[in-house]
Amino acid sequence: MRGLLIGGEEDHRTFKCREMTHLEGSDRRGAMQSKEEVIGIDAGYSEWDQLDTFVHEVLHAILEVRSLKRESYEEEEIVGMLSSGLVSFIKNNPGFVDRLKEMRR
Repeated sequence: MRGLLIGGEEDHRTFKCREMTHLEGSDRRGAMQSKEEVIGIDAGYSEWDQLDTFVHEVLHAILEVRSLKRESYEEEEIVGMLSSGLVSFIKNNPGFVDRLKEMRR
């Protein structure tokens, strides 16, 4: 898999996506490692949960790359709501992904 470009055209970083198993005894399903530029997903969950976790970790990476982290809000709460909402949107609007593919041509 090619790296995932996170950020804008000029201020992006390339993250690798890796499969991880049972993230060191925690109940976490994924992790975003900023310094290593890695997004890890626990493959022991359903396909839906893996997709939801992937989007969740991508949103963490976006916050990191865009320097949007602020102490005035709870990041986990915001990222959780955004990832679930985005995955639901994609699932419920399959034409959206097709439209994005057409726009790249």
